[in-house]
Amino acid sequence: MRSRNTTASQQSTPWLHREGLINGIRLHWVEARPRPRSPKLKAAPLVLLLHGFPVFWYSWRHQITALALAGYRVVAPDLRGFNLTEKPTTGYDLNTLTQDIAELIATLTTDTEKAFLVGQDWGGVIAFAVAARFPELVHKLVVMDSN
Repeated sequence: MRSRNTTASQQSTPWLHREGLINGIRLHWVEARPRPRSPKLKAAPLVLLLHGFPVFWYSWRHQITALALAGYRVVAPDLRGFNLTEKPTTGYDLNTLTQDIAELIATLTTDTEKAFLVGQDWGGVIAFAVAARFPELVHKLVVMDSN
């Protein structure tokens, strides 16, 4: 993983813009970490926020800050084809999209960690499919406003 070059507007936010090669595409995400914790405590749990259609990571801006203040490590990616994530001509089927998220979770966690997975609208459909297909990666699932 490497940090993305940021614009002036991105630099004024309390979170980091990152990108990495995930499932063969360049995926962009925003990450917020809680304040440093006691060395005796475990690492902050990961909350992964999946946006709906036609929005992108920014739709989670208020939740990112609130969850980080509550002690979580928060990641909100731009899903395949949205905003700053690569826009390939193929790969928009549910199997590929769930693989994108599974690989992102694996990139962001250790072998024993699981993620709290939250999805809204189309992100909820993807989150549900990830939890069904890769239950070993998901600690808890929250789906909102999704058919």
